[in-house]
Amino acid sequence: MNASEERIANHCDPKRLWNLIVNSQENTSTVTLPSGYIFNKSEVSNLYYAYVISQKLDIVALPILEIVLAVFGILGSVCILITITHQCYSQRLTFKSFMVALSTSDLVFNVFAMPFVSLSRFTTFSGTPHAAISYTVLVTMCIVNVASLFSDLTSLCMMFERYVSLMKPFYWHSRNRQWKKWFCITALLLNACMSTFRLYSPLKYRIEATGGTSTKVPLYYVTFSDFRGTLWHRVLGLICDIVLPLTILVAMLYFSLQTVTVVKKRKKILPSRIAVQKSFIEGGVVCPPTSSLTTFSISNVDQPEKTKELDSINMLIFCTAALTIICEVAYTYLWFLNLSLGDEVSMNDCMNKDLTRFKLIKHVLNRYSAAVTNFVEFVTRACNFYNYLTFSAVFRSQFVERMNSLKIMISNKCLY
Repeated sequence: MNASEERIANHCDPKRLWNLIVNSQENTSTVTLPSGYIFNKSEVSNLYYAYVISQKLDIVALPILEIVLAVFGILGSVCILITITHQCYSQRLTFKSFMVALSTSDLVFNVFAMPFVSLSRFTTFSGTPHAAISYTVLVTMCIVNVASLFSDLTSLCMMFERYVSLMKPFYWHSRNRQWKKWFCITALLLNACMSTFRLYSPLKYRIEATGGTSTKVPLYYVTFSDFRGTLWHRVLGLICDIVLPLTILVAMLYFSLQTVTVVKKRKKILPSRIAVQKSFIEGGVVCPPTSSLTTFSISNVDQPEKTKELDSINMLIFCTAALTIICEVAYTYLWFLNLSLGDEVSMNDCMNKDLTRFKLIKHVLNRYSAAVTNFVEFVTRACNFYNYLTFSAVFRSQFVERMNSLKIMISNKCLY
């Protein structure tokens, strides 16, 4: 029988328990937990390699992948802004306003996500003599969290606007440009205010300087702040982690399904209505009244460019909605997983073999789930442009046209 090795951790939580197991000598079969309970490593032998792989993913693979996605996201957001803001693109005020806000928010997310990931994963930001590193991590965490929620809320507003314009066309199109302008401003201001709720996450941390003397540089540590245990922290955590994601998810699904149904119905009805109208016109007969579903669209029968533009707008909105829905599903899944599995192992739990094993399994599952959620969020913030380029012919042609114009402009400047 191999001798056991005793390693005492400061706290009896899953992460520290795994560190005890990983850092123990290979020829030892047991580990003494902080509670004094002797835990047999064979209880989690089948999860050991899964935990080691999750560590490598969290430290190396995932950060590199997130930075690469952020770079592609920055390029994509810039390309969207160049294309959408040009005067030749759709002049629909609400659509352009929400698209510009969404792309700008994604751009901010990706720009600040790069230093956040780099400093939080590849450097020691807690226990460093450089205070700038610790403060940069917290500041970029604030910006990334706010930009993320703002993007989700703006996507919902864009989907809601399309839903209203299709379900209540006479009401929506009878509003003047000034009314729609204030609608966009109000919606974006509300989004910005609600996005600040996500500050609850970085505000639970603070920076402390310890060990500083006249001859010794102090070390700066990131620790939990007093805000973490307050009622406001719990309320905002509940709102941001489950209430808002679940609300956005349900609303997005409802608006998307309703919009798809109306669009498909109109595509079936319009050809027959157009044929009937043409036959009445050719026969010199007054056209019969049209239904509320098709009247507004039939007025544009002789404007194929406008119909093509509307189809393109629908496609852009559906692409955005699909990514947002996937992201909200990931948020919701992670919250329910944490709720069902619990948070920490108490000192008393360390005396129970089955409960300790369950908590260690839960920690590994949480690491993989959090990694998948982070990956999904980075994909959501990075891939809008590439989806638009793939699925929207109008956006693709406009983007190519803008790039050609930029090339000509740059070449002309170089000549002079």
